[in-house]
Amino acid sequence: MEIVETRLLQRFNEGDEQAFQEVSEQYCHRLRYYASKFIGGTETRKAVVAAFTHLAEQLQAERKFASLDDIGDLLFLETFNAVCTQGKITQWQSRYMEDDIKNFRIETELLQQLFDAIKKLPPAEKDIFMQWCLEKRSCREIADELNLSLQEVRIKKSHALLLVRKQLLTDYYPHE
Repeated sequence: MEIVETRLLQRFNEGDEQAFQEVSEQYCHRLRYYASKFIGGTETRKAVVAAFTHLAEQLQAERKFASLDDIGDLLFLETFNAVCTQGKITQWQSRYMEDDIKNFRIETELLQQLFDAIKKLPPAEKDIFMQWCLEKRSCREIADELNLSLQEVRIKKSHALLLVRKQLLTDYYPHE
C-alpha cells in the first residue's frame, strides 16, 4: 500500500471527516454506476447514501478497516443490500445473480481505472481519444473539427492508446 493510501486509511480509521470525504469521492461514482446495473433513477442515489450511512455507523462503532479495499468491499456489499432492501431484487433472485453481481463490480472497477488513465492523458490526446472512443467519431470527423490532418489525429489517437495501455499495465503490474 502506498504511503498516501496508508495515511488516508489511518485518518479514516481515526474518524477524520476529511478522510471520510476523500473515500466518499473515490467511491461515489463507482457505486452509483454499480447500483444502476440493478435499479435506476433516484433509487441509485438512495442505495449509495444507504451504503455510506452504514459505513459511517461502522466508524461510530469504532470498526477499524485493514485496507481501503476493505472499505470498498463494505460499500459495494451495502449498496447491493440497499438495492435488495428497496425490494428491487429478492434474496431468491440475488442467489441466481451471484456471478452477475461479481461481474458488475469488476466492470465498475475496470471502468474507473480506464477513466483514471484517460484523465492522465495530455490535453490534445485526451480530446481526440474521448471523441474517438466515447463519442464514436471517426478520425476524419475529428480532424475536420480540430483543423488537423488525418495523419495527426491517427498519431495522437495511437499515442493516447499507448499511454492508456501503459497506465493500465502499471496499475495492474506495478513491479514489472
